[in-house]
Amino acid sequence: ESQGSIVGFINGTLSKDETLKHESMANHDPNGSLLCVHSVVVSPPKRCCGMGLHLMRSYVERVKSISAVKAIELLCKENLQEFYERCGFKRLGASSVVHGSEQWFLMRFDK
Repeated sequence: ESQGSIVGFINGTLSKDETLKHESMANHDPNGSLLCVHSVVVSPPKRCCGMGLHLMRSYVERVKSISAVKAIELLCKENLQEFYERCGFKRLGASSVVHGSEQWFLMRFDK
């Protein structure tokens, strides 16, 4: 929040799957131990000034305190892999999940 305005948010779902799949992006299982991040959104005027990095790092720190969550996974486009590495995620390679025409890459943060 910045002066009473929301400048960004992250949303995701829990899954019992071992890794993020198309199905795990569509269903939330409150007993899951894998947190699947769907979106990291930052207001256009707040982009390119470190807000997304701060938001994601803060999110990861909060998730670390949730004992039921063992890992966080997300899909990103190739040009964002370095961004997520700076947040502590590891590259796992190309994802089998298809969404649109571009290749998606799987990233993982193990607690």
